[in-house]
Amino acid sequence: MSTKNPTYEEALQRLTRIVGSIEQGDVPLEELSPKIKEAQQLLKVCQDKLTRTEKDVEKALGDGEG
Repeated sequence: MSTKNPTYEEALQRLTRIVGSIEQGDVPLEELSPKIKEAQQLLKVCQDKLTRTEKDVEKALGDGEG
């Protein structure tokens, strides 16, 4: 996965792995803070991509109504 500009699917997959490893207790305490920060960034990537896609779809549907 490219850390600069992952696709939605890549970001969601990585986010899911991080959350799963934290829930399982597989993350050492020293790595917990960096993992949480990465998860926050990935969540933002996913939210931004979903928001942009939603706006694009709304615009496309709105353009067809007029």
